[in-house]
Amino acid sequence: PVYADGLVYVCSGYYKAELAAVRVDGTGDVTDTHIQWTYDRQVPLVSSPIIAGGEIYFVSATGVASCLDAKSGECLWQHRLSGNYAASPLLADGKLYFTSKEGTTTVIRPGREYHQLAENQLFGQTMSSMAVAGESLLIRTSAALYCVRKTP
Repeated sequence: PVYADGLVYVCSGYYKAELAAVRVDGTGDVTDTHIQWTYDRQVPLVSSPIIAGGEIYFVSATGVASCLDAKSGECLWQHRLSGNYAASPLLADGKLYFTSKEGTTTVIRPGREYHQLAENQLFGQTMSSMAVAGESLLIRTSAALYCVRKTP
């Protein structure tokens, strides 16, 4: 789950993939009273969503990236990326990174319209999410651990 502005966003995963935005000001069973919205198209089975600005981003297992308005759940855009996905997206240095199982990382600019900045290919299968260490990105594949540093 991820949290922003009084809402927690939870993907249900397998069987019936659904993303729910739930208000956090309740107690007990809030199923009927605190669900702000739900969304069930191209929701990830494994990876987590990520919040950037007023939008929530996620990628389905089959590579469809989505951007929703975080408050209303309105779909702002969907875009097919290459590959299949298990890793969660990363927000770093004002950019969103989506890494496929096949080792392709697609970098986009956060926003209400899809804007791709770059696409890079590494060798080896990638199931894990990227990590940030200072000015570097750490990417683990089946073959290696990569450290990608920001150039001045």
